Amino acid sequence: MDKFQEVTVPEVIKIIQEGNSKSCSLDILPTNLVKDMLPVLAEVFTELFNVSLSSGIFPDGFKEAVVRPVLKKAGLDVNILKNFRPLSNLSVLSKYLEKIVVTQITKYLSENDLYMKYQSAYRAYYSTETALLRVQNDVLCALNDRKDVVLVMLDLSAAFDTLDHTILLHILQERFGFTGTVLNWFQSYLSNRHFRVSIDSLPASHEFELEFGVPQGSVLGPILFTLYTSPLEDIFSKHSVNSMLYADDSQLYIVSEKLQDDIGSLEGCTDEVRDWMKSHLLILNEDKTELVHFTSVLKPDAVKLGSLRVGSCDITPSQSVRNLGVMFDDDGIMTSQVNVMS
Repeated sequence: MDKFQEVTVPEVIKIIQEGNSKSCSLDILPTNLVKDMLPVLAEVFTELFNVSLSSGIFPDGFKEAVVRPVLKKAGLDVNILKNFRPLSNLSVLSKYLEKIVVTQITKYLSENDLYMKYQSAYRAYYSTETALLRVQNDVLCALNDRKDVVLVMLDLSAAFDTLDHTILLHILQERFGFTGTVLNWFQSYLSNRHFRVSIDSLPASHEFELEFGVPQGSVLGPILFTLYTSPLEDIFSKHSVNSMLYADDSQLYIVSEKLQDDIGSLEGCTDEVRDWMKSHLLILNEDKTELVHFTSVLKPDAVKLGSLRVGSCDITPSQSVRNLGVMFDDDGIMTSQVNVMS
C-alpha cells in the first residue's frame, strides 16, 4: 500500500456525524458546533484531510495532546504512579483524520489477510468474547480427551508507551507492505509529537516531546500496537505453542498428553518472547505472569505441574485466574465465575 484514497465530502460528513460529541481543550470549536456547521465546514475539512493524505504529512497542529492520568482501576493507591493510565486528549479534527486512515488500512490488512490470526482486538467481528471462546473451547475439548492444558498469561507494563518509532516503521514497511506516501504519512504522524500533563484544575505542565509510544486515546494507537507486536506470531508458531492475544494481553498455552515432555516447548517460547520484547523495548513483568494447569476431574491421579520458569521467575499454578474479566478454574468448570455472577 503506497498511497491513500481521497475521501469525499459525504464520507467526511458521515465520519463526523457518527463520532461522539466530546471536545478537547485543544479544539478551536466545540464538537457540537462543528457538527451544526457541517454544511459550511465539511468541504474545508475534506480538502484539509486530502492534502494530508496525498502529501504524506500529518499536520503539526494535530500532534499536540493534553495527557490526563486516570486510575486503571477504582480503589488503587493514588500515590503509586504506575496505577495511572496516561490518556491523551487530542483535537477532534486529528481524530477524524486518524479515523479515515484506520478505515483504509484495516480494509487493506483484511483484504490481504495480513492480520495476526489470533489477535482479537481492534478488528471487525472480533472481541474479548471471541478470544475467550477460543481458549475455553480448546480447554474443554482437551479435558474431554483427558489431556492437560497449561495456560500462561503474560503481563506487559506500559505497553503502548514504549513502542520504538523506528522499529514500528520498519515493521510497517517490511511485514505489512506500507511504502511511499503511506509510510511517509506514518513517519510524519509519529514524529515531532508533544504533550502537556493536566491534573484536575491545576495548571498544565510544560511541554514534553513524545519520543516513544503511541498516544493512548488516539484512534490509530491501538492498531499500531497490534501491528508492532505481530512478529510474536512467528515465535509462537516456531515453538508449536497455541496463542490468543487481545491488545497487550497475551495468552500462551499447550495441550498435552505427556506434560513433562511438552512443558519445555512452553518455557522455550516464553524465553524467546521475553528476549523479543526486550529487544523491542517492551517490558514483560515476569513476576506478574499468571499460570493455570487445567486437568480433567476424570483424572484424579493426574500429576500437577509444580512450576513454570518464565525468565528468572518460577511461576506456580493458580487454581483460578481472571482472564479478560472472566474467571477460569483449573478444572474447566468455571465455578468461580458462576459464584461471582450469582
